[in-house]
Amino acid sequence: MKPMMKVSVIIPTYNRAQYLKHALDSVFQQTYTDFEVVVVDGGSIDNTKEVLNDYKSAYQGKIKCFFCENKGAAAARNFGVKHASGEWIAFLDSDDLWLPYKLEQQIKFLDETPDVSLVYSLYESFDDRGSCVSDVLANYYKVLPQGNVLPELLLRCFIWTSTVVMRRNLFKEMNGFNERLRIGEDYDLWLRVAQKHQIGAVKNVLARYRQHDSNIMKEDRKNFDPSEVMVIQNFVKNNPKELEKVSDLEWKNRLAQPYFDLGYQLMHQGQLKPSRRFFKEAINRCPLNLVYYRYWLGSFLPDQWISYWKRKRRGL
Repeated sequence: MKPMMKVSVIIPTYNRAQYLKHALDSVFQQTYTDFEVVVVDGGSIDNTKEVLNDYKSAYQGKIKCFFCENKGAAAARNFGVKHASGEWIAFLDSDDLWLPYKLEQQIKFLDETPDVSLVYSLYESFDDRGSCVSDVLANYYKVLPQGNVLPELLLRCFIWTSTVVMRRNLFKEMNGFNERLRIGEDYDLWLRVAQKHQIGAVKNVLARYRQHDSNIMKEDRKNFDPSEVMVIQNFVKNNPKELEKVSDLEWKNRLAQPYFDLGYQLMHQGQLKPSRRFFKEAINRCPLNLVYYRYWLGSFLPDQWISYWKRKRRGL
């Protein structure tokens, strides 16, 4: 009888052949080797199938590939888990990367911490040139939340999908990702897990998030209400008692912050008029946060002043 792999790595993909190679290489270069890879392709029309055939030949018995209709990342991940055999489930988006010791460090943590059923880590962002953009979580947390993280998770989504390893039984208990959500399905799942279970963290950068023009997260810019706001509002609607752990000011700022974040991104891309409406919405939701006013006023400045401001912030 074939032994069961300890970890199943779930990779959903759609027309990402040029990135998928790098994602798969980062898995097969892991120092921890007791894993299988499950790739779910949602109807790609590029050369994804050819890429996967090459890896199936090179890593026989270590990779499963499925081809199905594109119903979004949530459905693809759920499908992948149904066809996985590992005790633990790890997620990797097909345009992102793992560092070589990612699984080794997280599985060691989980083996040593039996009361934890989900672990995440720090990550860093990079662009298509390979340049590091930022260590996202380090900007917000010097000590990563662990244990009962729900009060902090209500105020900011600090768990990124490509860093997560979770027990397969826990995934089944939570009924997986909500397939009705096109964006924010991961945050929705982490909130539901945190409500009932302890969450652990490895305080090292173990994954890399690739920033590029076709990131699904950028769909938030097309819809005025960020997915993060809709997910959190739906969660507290179904679990109103959880709001007792959060002050009124914290909650107002929580609902305002995603609008500010989108405005900030747009401003630094030179899209001042679109950024202005997001800053204004942040002010409407949390009028006591003076930072929001400063950026809203800044969005009226000429482009050359914005460029000067950005250079000053970088110390140039």
